[in-house]
Amino acid sequence: MTHISIGILAYNEAAIIQSTLDALLTQSVFQDPHITSEIVVVPNGCTDDTAAIAEAYLKGTGDRLNASKVSWKVCNLPQAGLANAWNTFIHELSSPSADYLFVMSSDIRLIEPETFRSMVRILEDRPEAWVSVDQRIKDVAFKENKTPADWLSLWISKISGGHSVEGEPAWISGQLSCTRTAILRKLWLPLTLPTDDSFFYTMVVTNFLTEPPKPERVLLAPAAAHTFEAYTSVRKLFKHEKWLIFGAAVNELLYTHLQQFQPVHNSDICSSIRESNQKNPVWLNEMVRKVTLNSHGWFIPKFILIRRFQSLRSTSLAKAVIMLPLSVAAFLVDATLAFQVNTEMNKSGGLSTWKGSGSWGKE
Repeated sequence: MTHISIGILAYNEAAIIQSTLDALLTQSVFQDPHITSEIVVVPNGCTDDTAAIAEAYLKGTGDRLNASKVSWKVCNLPQAGLANAWNTFIHELSSPSADYLFVMSSDIRLIEPETFRSMVRILEDRPEAWVSVDQRIKDVAFKENKTPADWLSLWISKISGGHSVEGEPAWISGQLSCTRTAILRKLWLPLTLPTDDSFFYTMVVTNFLTEPPKPERVLLAPAAAHTFEAYTSVRKLFKHEKWLIFGAAVNELLYTHLQQFQPVHNSDICSSIRESNQKNPVWLNEMVRKVTLNSHGWFIPKFILIRRFQSLRSTSLAKAVIMLPLSVAAFLVDATLAFQVNTEMNKSGGLSTWKGSGSWGKE
């Protein structure tokens, strides 16, 4: 019997948490006779009724869930922060006997009923894989009458690279992932980490920064997909892209710091993160500020400036020619935002909006 634990991380999602849970319960994994499950809703720092609504909804699902196979709980954390909620679920709230851990955002909508079962199955069938992910689809893709902003958002996705084939290596999305428990319980996130998915991905494919990358450790499960709200406002889109660029820069500084820390202190990387979190919750902010203010320079990773052109390599010549002008335009936007981020990092040691993990959208 396989046991899975599903952590749903939520921040002020009272308006949608019920629909999220309703969509989750349509997953075929809950009817699989060979899988037992637990659902753990983790509201963190909420100022609305997310926790109460989730608990009331789950209490009323007795006719839909087999209590002998599916359990649930709502664990309300007083402290806001994606990384804190992530760490708490993985290391404290998830079932000790779980074989696989799902981490799920509360603001996505599952659209394939086989998603969770497929994500488990590919890990069972492919021992080289540590993490499985599903396909992410912007909600505007399903709109019948798309606006110019909708089309722009979809085109940006096409030229962002990272498109994967089912059963092949893929990028980790912080929105939904399934990981072998033994792997995930080794990892801790810095409490103020700006972007978790790229850090998570790097730690997995490099075996926690100890070996060259093995992309086959992260696979795209077949017949697995969810939809999420796309940014169609230019202001929000630019703000989001700026935050992602900053997160990539912080991650590069963090990898260097962790690799230098390990041989000096004779401690494994993940233990050092846990210990640093306990001693000083904002240690990452202070490290980044110290490095950037003491060594003024260029901190933005190279891939930020070339990513818009990478997808052109896998397309036909005719399609590449058509998409080239948009790729160039996106590159110019990336370069402008990267310059702004780098300038601010040199002046202040970070972004003015960096208050904590995932804080860009919480203001």
